[in-house]
Amino acid sequence: MGRRVLRRGDHWWFDVSRGVYANFPFHVPIVPDRHEITGLLAGRGLVARYCCPVEHGRRSFMYVCEDRDYCVDQLSNNTRSKVRRGLRRNDVRRIRPRELGQLGGIDLSRDTIARQGRRAPAGHDDYWNRYFQAADESDGFEAWGAFAGSRLAAFLLSCNIDGCVNIFILRSHRDTLRDYPNNALIHEFLLDALSRPEIQLVSYGWESIQSTLVSLDSFKVAMNFKRREIGQRVELNCWIRPLAGSRLIQAVGQFAERRIQTERLGKLAGMVRWYSEQTKRTNA
Repeated sequence: MGRRVLRRGDHWWFDVSRGVYANFPFHVPIVPDRHEITGLLAGRGLVARYCCPVEHGRRSFMYVCEDRDYCVDQLSNNTRSKVRRGLRRNDVRRIRPRELGQLGGIDLSRDTIARQGRRAPAGHDDYWNRYFQAADESDGFEAWGAFAGSRLAAFLLSCNIDGCVNIFILRSHRDTLRDYPNNALIHEFLLDALSRPEIQLVSYGWESIQSTLVSLDSFKVAMNFKRREIGQRVELNCWIRPLAGSRLIQAVGQFAERRIQTERLGKLAGMVRWYSEQTKRTNA
């Protein structure tokens, strides 16, 4: 995919976007020292964001499901009804990631982005074609689809890293939402994943740094993902740090976070805000 992957100290990092790094495996808290962060952000690095013990960062959480007895009966009456209707109206099955390009996965991605009030970035279609192919060629990746007849109504992409299955992508089309393909898809995926002895938990990601994604968070909770307490920490390049407390930067950040269309700027603004809220660093 052209992502930059770096090893610094004992930890692995990759560039989520230009100049912005995150650590992986995502579910393992780390405490990198100052030298590691300085080396990571040297040159073109702007921001590092990582999972850490609560006492080392900003109190946060990740969404996890690790109940091997997971079943539809654990869900609320409303969600249970949606899952059952979804299963009646959709056929859920595992597919090859590369098939998503042929089945209309790119259209589902575009529709999901528009439904969230965002604009598809330049090169969107090429990016997702490459993503599907790269996932197909990489160990640990899985794709699942919910089909209304022969039509792909929703799809999911995940990756198993050290016994934690990370759900990276869930996309669907607005025309099919009344048939609840997302609920059916997540339910069947959890049943399958948690039945495998080599898998300890399924993660649906960290707390979002964007405050505008409340509806997605509600969906995760409804599908029985629990909020496991973690810390998240943001480190800024040394030349950005003095700007973080600027009233002008904070005002621009608040404006950007409210405008979901400016997703990249909104995420950067959220990181600056979290940086000001987190525990001051004490390790050398």
